[in-house]
Amino acid sequence: MLNTKINKIIAVAVMVIILFSFLTVFPATVSALSPNNWSRIYYGDVNGDGLVNQADVDLLLKYNAGLNVSIVFEAADLNGDGIINIADISTLQRYISGIETQIAPKKPLSITAQLSKKSISDNESLTIYAATSIPACGVEIYVDGNLVGIMNCTGQAKMNWSYTISGKNFRVSDHLINLYAQAPNNRCAVITQSFTIANNPSISVAAVSDKYSGTVNDKFNITATTNIAASRVSIRFDGNNNTYWMSGNSTNTKWNWLADLYAGNRVLTITAYDVNGKTTMTTLNIAVSTLTTGLDKFKKDYPQNSTWTGTYQPYSRTKCLGFAFTVSDLITGGKADNKPKNYYNNGMPNIKIQPGDIIYYNANSSFDHAIVVTAVSGDTVWYADCNFIGANKVNWEGRTKISTISDWLSKTCVMNDNKGLKGFIRH
Repeated sequence: MLNTKINKIIAVAVMVIILFSFLTVFPATVSALSPNNWSRIYYGDVNGDGLVNQADVDLLLKYNAGLNVSIVFEAADLNGDGIINIADISTLQRYISGIETQIAPKKPLSITAQLSKKSISDNESLTIYAATSIPACGVEIYVDGNLVGIMNCTGQAKMNWSYTISGKNFRVSDHLINLYAQAPNNRCAVITQSFTIANNPSISVAAVSDKYSGTVNDKFNITATTNIAASRVSIRFDGNNNTYWMSGNSTNTKWNWLADLYAGNRVLTITAYDVNGKTTMTTLNIAVSTLTTGLDKFKKDYPQNSTWTGTYQPYSRTKCLGFAFTVSDLITGGKADNKPKNYYNNGMPNIKIQPGDIIYYNANSSFDHAIVVTAVSGDTVWYADCNFIGANKVNWEGRTKISTISDWLSKTCVMNDNKGLKGFIRH
């Protein structure tokens, strides 16, 4: 019995001596790492309570048996092979019993690293991959002497690590990376890598149209090309606030938009955005004419806010409807009477609105109104009308959205042969 007690005392004394000897044999080669109290982890302290005793052996037995228990992995891997098995349990048990005087892996801690890229622009990123020779408590990453983060462990063995650096967080320059790894008992290792943030080329855009003149019934294929991948490219018409987004190709360097333009000298503004929100723009000038010179003369005879008291034959249509029919014929060169009525039926008629279309709808509870489409671009519709802004007054500057037209047509008409019916589009 006395010999047993003496053996236990000797075993504890040996354990204390060994723990302190590790601090001497494996001094820190770099400044102490601060996160997670890594310097307080010791080999054999499987449960992390600061002691190495039979409780650690029992916990390791449960872990190896597949039970759901939590261990300090790097402190339990006593041979440094990245695997917890019976060999580690045996070493720990022999150490607790006083048979072993050394439980730290014989293999020293070392670290290797590889960068996914050596040079990036300020809108790119690079990933650093590191591997430690034995399981480590953690790996800190410093850039130019400043701590930027803790590397992510990519496996249970705590021997493989990664971290992604974003170029936008660093100035354009050469940079130095230091990786500091630490294993239990203050074992430390360091490795140095370097990378460069290069100048990111400024985005530029050029735009062309398949034609630079045409009529209101033409479609204009607009193509924009950027020198680097753009996040998006917008197009606006004549400086208005309506913005449309062009469609990009697979590399986001070629962008397209099919435009319907109303008559006049149109100015298209194309704006390209890079991934950092920087912008550049260019403009296109396109001349668009009406289909007949008759409309130009009509507009000169009846300018904005003038009074139109004409009549459209053969049905003696006057005011808004007569005006709409007259302008429609001048735009299309045809007879508006020949255009069928496309009624609202739980939604917009299944047609594509175009110049020359006549839209008839209930303007309020007491009267209906008719307008004539003069141009369409995306969801925007330009129109002319008469007898709405004032008695028989002409308006060439109407502008609305297709969604708004849908709301107009959904109301029930109250006048003449359209009474009780929904609105319609002569198309």
